[in-house]
Amino acid sequence: MNKVFALIILSLLVVGCGNRSQDSASMEGISRQSRKFVKTGMKLLEKGDVSKAIWNLDEAIRQDPRNSANYVILGQVYLKLKNFEKAQDSFQAATRVDPADGKAFYLLAVSKHLRGRLSEAAVDAQKSAEIFIKKRDKERFQKSVNLLNHIKETTEKIKVTEDNSQNI
Repeated sequence: MNKVFALIILSLLVVGCGNRSQDSASMEGISRQSRKFVKTGMKLLEKGDVSKAIWNLDEAIRQDPRNSANYVILGQVYLKLKNFEKAQDSFQAATRVDPADGKAFYLLAVSKHLRGRLSEAAVDAQKSAEIFIKKRDKERFQKSVNLLNHIKETTEKIKVTEDNSQNI
């Protein structure tokens, strides 16, 4: 189980990380006031002040509720804190705000997988793959496919384990 968790977190970090120009691009369209709260929240998080960091990220959402990036950032913080339910809620909100946000669907799939909701996770991983292929983002498409395959393998292993336990 720990190996599975480590694999998922590793894939999350690979997809979630970008270079400075990508980070700047994700801030495009975010209001100046919202951007201020995101930056403050990230600085507080680096200092270990989690509750104030989350408050600032929540405030960024209140300032700019129509930008899915704010929800994704908050969800990533919750993932790092291993609060998978709140992470899922944040990513779900991001997909409602922007149904074409492939990253939000990918991270939603990760959070559902970590909560053991494998069939739901597979649907969201598939959706992220479809979005990335439409956007011709081959790298993220491949990561979505890898996640989808991992979810299917996990589902099969669970099914085999359950079948074996019934035969005992």
